[in-house]
Amino acid sequence: MIAQKNFSITSCRRKSGGAAHAAPHNEGIMKTVAGIVILCCFAVFGLFLDLASCEAVDTGAEKAYSKSDATNEQVVSDRIIDGDTLIVFIGGDEYRCRLIGVDTPEMSTDFGATAKAFTEAEIGGEGTELVLQFDVGRTDKYGRTLAYVWTKYDYDDGLAAGEPYRTMLNHKLVLQGYARLMTVPPNVAYEDKFGQAEQVALESGTGIWENYEELFAD
Repeated sequence: MIAQKNFSITSCRRKSGGAAHAAPHNEGIMKTVAGIVILCCFAVFGLFLDLASCEAVDTGAEKAYSKSDATNEQVVSDRIIDGDTLIVFIGGDEYRCRLIGVDTPEMSTDFGATAKAFTEAEIGGEGTELVLQFDVGRTDKYGRTLAYVWTKYDYDDGLAAGEPYRTMLNHKLVLQGYARLMTVPPNVAYEDKFGQAEQVALESGTGIWENYEELFAD
């Protein structure tokens, strides 16, 4: 808050030459008023900058991660919601993470539970260290954090995130028939890789491709 100062303008009595002294007196008043206006402008500009820098207040345990200066973020797993959604901890806060580029069957289907169990097995339970890799869009319209999820397991999918995180869960879900490709621009970094993986699963009739029409009736 910028303290306001009270400015008092004192009129000087002139015994003689009133007209000659009126101009300097008015000039002094104008300079004082101009100074006040400039101070007010700076105060308003500072308030605008303060408001612009404010972050949205978190209203729940889970929130969207939108750290703009990080491409990858190491996190810790909490729990699995379904085959393509999990809760992770970043700096002690919970974030709902939606896997980019893939879509598993809904939990209302039998295979939805199967896909969830696969993701749980791949994550390895609560407290597992993971790496989230971000694309262009960090969150979706539901406020979920969007990411490619990397694990430390030895399976090498050829996407090379760097040691020891060599396995991307998103890719493995598609390759082994637990999820279909679902591209939502601008997050298209691995669209081609996911498409190739889906073709492999489709040709082998693995997982969802055994009963695709029933699982995805949309």
